[in-house]
Amino acid sequence: MNYKLDVNEIKAHLKNNVDVLIFDTLHSTNNTAKELLFSGAPNGMAIIADGLTGARGRQGKAFFAPKGGVYFSVILNLNNSPELITVIAAVAVCEAIEKTTNLTPKIKWVNDIFLHGKKVCGILAEAIPNGIILGIGINFNATNFPAELNETATSLFVNEPPSVTRNKLIAEILNGIFENDSCENTLKKYKSRLFILGRQITFEYCGSLKTATALDIDNKGRLTVRLKSGEILTLEAGEIKLVKQG
Repeated sequence: MNYKLDVNEIKAHLKNNVDVLIFDTLHSTNNTAKELLFSGAPNGMAIIADGLTGARGRQGKAFFAPKGGVYFSVILNLNNSPELITVIAAVAVCEAIEKTTNLTPKIKWVNDIFLHGKKVCGILAEAIPNGIILGIGINFNATNFPAELNETATSLFVNEPPSVTRNKLIAEILNGIFENDSCENTLKKYKSRLFILGRQITFEYCGSLKTATALDIDNKGRLTVRLKSGEILTLEAGEIKLVKQG
């Protein structure tokens, strides 16, 4: 099986006519997508890199992105429900992984994909004039994580050879992003994969650390939580952590 990135193989699995560019190494696929957009790149273009030197996630956090992973950004001109793009992307990633492997990933609100209790994928959506740059980074078969990530990060394939090429996985994710599924159905799929509902979480709110029970997500993908006082809050974004049991 050929694991090298290949435009022709990606396009062979695509259901839509998507422009695809592949690079050996980039600082950030999101940054390159912005540069290309300002140069006239079309809506729907996918920018893919074999490795990244300046990958970042939400709140500017660094993202470990050695060569051999799945790293790409898509230029999207969204007319409907742009606030749900992270929800749409998370569902597309999970369904693509499920379709091409025997793995069953879960979602940690708002934009992290988990496997066996560890993060395997991060999603970053950045607003641009008249659209969004959507970045996705997946640990494919990396095993050389920095020491500080060993307990929190994993790859799709760790102790066995990959059962799917990166090309097919990327194509399936792109197919999921561009499918015309209803917002209601996408939200149901997203909620069914959340592993935080009903559990205790902590988060920063108005400058202080709060503890609450994660209750539900609304029709905009926002998380509703109940504080110990009984007060209900709606979180639009932010970093949450699960409270360890026992």
